[in-house]
Amino acid sequence: MNGLYNMGLKSSRFVCHNGMSVIWVHQYHLLHEKRSITMNNNLSQSTNHPYEIYPVPQDIIYYEVEATITDCVHIIAQADLKEATLPKLEEALTLYGYTYTISDDFVTGKSNIYLTTQQHCNKNWLASIHPEPISELTQREGYNLVFNGDSVCDIAIIGSDSDGIHYGVVTLNRILSQLSNHVLQKCVITDYPEILYRGYIEGFYGYPWSHEDRMDLMKFGGEQKLNTYIYAPKDDPYHRKHWRDLYPDEKAQEISELAAAGHANNLNFVWTIHPGETIDLSSEEDFQSAITKLEQLYILGVRQFGILFDDLIGVPNGIEQAEFINRIDTEFVKAKDDIRPLLTVGTRYCEAWGPSMTEYFKPFVEVLHDDVEIMWTGAATMSNISKEQYESPKRAIGTDKNLSVWWNYPVNDYCDSKILMGKIENLSSDLNNVNGFFSNPMNQPQASKQALFCIADHNWNTDAFNCETSFSASFRALAPEVAEDLEIFASNSCYLNDDGGISGDFLFDESWYLKDDVKELQSGIEQGQDVTECANRLMNHFIRMETAADRIKEGCLNVQLVKELEPFLDAFKLMTQSAQHVIQGVIALQRGDVLEMERKNEVALNLFKSMEQCKVQRLKDEVPQNYIVDVGTLVIKPFISETIILTAVIAGTETKPLALGYDMKNLALQSLGVTATASSSVSENENGNKTIDGMIKSGKWCSPDHRPHLTIDLQEPATIKQYRIINCGHPVARETKVWNTKHFQILASLDGDQFTIIDEVTDNKGDVINRILENETTARYIRLQIVEPTQISIDGSGHTRIYAFELFNECYPYQSEKVLTSEIQIEKPGKITIKNVKMGDVISLYRSLNEETPFAVSERASEDLNEIVFEGVSLREAGDRIFVERTSGKYLPSVRTSKGI
Repeated sequence: MNGLYNMGLKSSRFVCHNGMSVIWVHQYHLLHEKRSITMNNNLSQSTNHPYEIYPVPQDIIYYEVEATITDCVHIIAQADLKEATLPKLEEALTLYGYTYTISDDFVTGKSNIYLTTQQHCNKNWLASIHPEPISELTQREGYNLVFNGDSVCDIAIIGSDSDGIHYGVVTLNRILSQLSNHVLQKCVITDYPEILYRGYIEGFYGYPWSHEDRMDLMKFGGEQKLNTYIYAPKDDPYHRKHWRDLYPDEKAQEISELAAAGHANNLNFVWTIHPGETIDLSSEEDFQSAITKLEQLYILGVRQFGILFDDLIGVPNGIEQAEFINRIDTEFVKAKDDIRPLLTVGTRYCEAWGPSMTEYFKPFVEVLHDDVEIMWTGAATMSNISKEQYESPKRAIGTDKNLSVWWNYPVNDYCDSKILMGKIENLSSDLNNVNGFFSNPMNQPQASKQALFCIADHNWNTDAFNCETSFSASFRALAPEVAEDLEIFASNSCYLNDDGGISGDFLFDESWYLKDDVKELQSGIEQGQDVTECANRLMNHFIRMETAADRIKEGCLNVQLVKELEPFLDAFKLMTQSAQHVIQGVIALQRGDVLEMERKNEVALNLFKSMEQCKVQRLKDEVPQNYIVDVGTLVIKPFISETIILTAVIAGTETKPLALGYDMKNLALQSLGVTATASSSVSENENGNKTIDGMIKSGKWCSPDHRPHLTIDLQEPATIKQYRIINCGHPVARETKVWNTKHFQILASLDGDQFTIIDEVTDNKGDVINRILENETTARYIRLQIVEPTQISIDGSGHTRIYAFELFNECYPYQSEKVLTSEIQIEKPGKITIKNVKMGDVISLYRSLNEETPFAVSERASEDLNEIVFEGVSLREAGDRIFVERTSGKYLPSVRTSKGI
C-alpha cells in the first residue's frame, strides 16, 4: 500500500478524487512504517510517507499532487491570535528560508497563509484554496490545515478557536522543516486534542530545575502541543516550606520571565502553593498570607494557580481544605476576572492509600467549586493509566466529576540511581474521562524531554498512540544527531518495576531485543553446545552499545543533556566492556582454554565493580547525597554476573551454590496469637500488624517518625536464635532499594520494660536481612529499633518501611559470601593472599573442587582485615589451581572458588 503502515488503523483506503490519486488515512495512526529495534548495525529506517508529524494528527488526506511555496509568502490573520502564534510562524518562515509580508487581504503571485477561525472564515477565500467542504470542528483547540494543489501553493489554517489556529501553525512549521526546495505534497489535516489540558508538573523532591532549563522546557513543550506547566518543586522554599514569604527580587524576576515564556510558547504557566504542613486553615492571618503571596505572583504575570495538599502527615480535614480553596477561588481568582480555574491535589490522591475515601475525599470533592481541577495519580502513587483508573474513584464517592491525571513518570526522586527514558507501554487508548494529564518529570530536565514527547503524543491522539514509533521518534526530537545512539542507550537503561496497585505492575521493560540471545547462550553453555554464533551476535550488540556511549558524549549538541547523562553513560560503557569480556570468556571456554576464560572473567568482574564509581548527586532533606547509578538492570547486569558463575561451574573452577530449601518456622505470626505494636504508623493500613501476617504482598509497616520502633509480643518467653527482616526493596514489595532500612538494633526483654541490645546492623543495603544471633536469647518481647530508616535518611529522618519481621527458635544458615577470583593472589614461592576478609571469617584452602579436607586453614578473623596471608604453601603439591572457601560465623561454607597458578 505505497509503504503505508496499516497496522492498527481504524480505516485506510485509496480513492480517486477529481482525477487525482488520494491516500486517505482516517483517524491517522502512523506516518511511518513500524520501526523495530534490531540494534545489529542500524536501527530500521523510517518510511516513505511525506511528513513526520508528532503529536500524530487525527486525520490526514494526502493527494499525490505537488505544489511550491513561493520564496516570499503572504500572511493573512483574520482572527485574534494567541500571543505566540504569529511570532512562531514568522520564526519558522525565516529559519527555513522564506520572506513574508502581512496584510488583511489575499495577494496574487505569492503563497498566501490564511489564519482564521471557523467563526471568522471567509468562505470564498477558503474555497479558492480548497473547494471541497471541510467539516466544522466542535472540539476545543482543533484546526483544519489545507494546501491547494496549484503551482503556487496557498495554505489555510481554520481553527475552532485561537488555540486551534496556533496548533495548526505548529503542524505547518513541522511540515516546512521537512520540505525540499519549498515543494510540498498537497494534504488536508483535520486535527484536535483528545485530552484538553496537557503538560507537566515540576512536582518532584530534590534539586529544582534551573531557570534556563525551565525556559527551555517551555519552548520544547509548546512544540509538542503541550499547554500547561505546573510549577510545584518540593524543594523551592517559597512554594512549600516558607510559603508565606514573598519571593525576593531576583527570584521574582525569574517567575515573571516564566510567566512571559508561557505566553510566548502558548503554554500556560501555573504557579502553585503547598501550605499544608504549616497552615492553620481556620486562621484569617494564614488566609491573608496566602492572598498576599498570590497577589505577588499575579503582579508578576501569573494567570493560573494551584493549591496543593499532597504528602501531609496526620489526619486531614477534606471539608476545611476545600473551603479554604473555595475562598481563594471566590475572593481572588474570580474577583480578578482574567485568571484561569484553580488546580488542586488532595491528601488522598490515589486509590491504594491515604485518608478515607468516604470521610476525607468525598466531602473534599463535593464541597470544592465545580471548576476547580482535581489531580489524581491513579491506582497507586505510580500507576498504569486507563479509563478504569479514573472511573473507580468516582464510583467510590458517587460523583460524575472527571479528574485529571498526575502521572508519576518519568519522575525519579524515589529511584535516584535511575534515568528513566523508557518505552511507554502503560497508557491506554481508552482514556476519555479525564480533563487533564500532567506528567511529573525527572530532576534531569533535558532527559525528561524524551518521555514528555511520548506523553504529548499520547494525550493529543490517544487512539493513534503507538509506543514503538513514538519511542523512536522521541530521540529524533531530543537530539537528532545522536538519535540512534540515545535509543540504544535508553533501551538498555530504562528498567522500572514498581507497585501499580490494582492497575498491575508499573513496569517499563528493558533490553527486550537481547533476551532471546542471552537465554540461548546460557542454555547452550549449560548443555555443552556450540554457542559461537550466538556469542558473536551478543558481542556485536555490546560493541555497538559502547560506541553509542562514546558518540553521545562526543557528538550530542545538547551539552546539558550530556551533562545529565554523563555518570549513566560512564557506567553504561563500563558495563558493555564487562559484557564483551564475558563473551570472550565464553569463547575461551568453548576452545577449552580455562585460564584465558578465568582471566577474561576477572577483567569483566573488575569492570563490573568499577561501575560503582559512577555516581549521581541528588538533594535529600536539603543535603547533597551521591547514588551509584543503575543501568542494564534487567538483562545485561544479570547476564554478566550469571554467565561468569555459569562458565566457572562448567569449567570446574567453582562449585554450584547449595539449594537449601529450608521450611523456616516463623514464631512471630499473628495467626499464633503474636501481636506487634508500633510506636507510630502513617495510617491504619500501614501498621505494625503488617509485619506479622505472613504475607509480604499484604503491605508494610510504615512510620514517618524520627527513629520509631516495633515491638513483637510472643505472649510467652521463647528462645530466639535467628531473625529475618523483609525490606521494601524485596522483589515482592517492589519499592525502591534506597528506602531499605540502613541502621537498626534488635532488643530483647522478658517483661516489656527492660530491653537489652542483642544485635545491631549499621550499614545494611540488602532487601532481606537474615541474621543468626551470635548468642541465642530467651525473651517474650523482641523490639526492632530503627536508627536510620533508609539509605538516604539523615539523623533518623525519612519513612521506615518494613514488610516482615520474623523470629526463629532454630538456625537456618545460608552460605557465606564467596571469595572472588580477583581476591585471590598467588605469588611464588608459596605465598597466597586472600583480600577483603571480614570479622568472623575463616578461610580454607583446597587442592581440588571436591577435596573434603583443606590443606590450610586460617585463624578466625577478630576484625575486618584487608587480607589474610598463607606462607610456605607448596604450589607443586597444589597442582595447577588453588581452591578457596570462606566460612563466616555460624553460616555454611561459601561456594568454593579458585584461581589458576
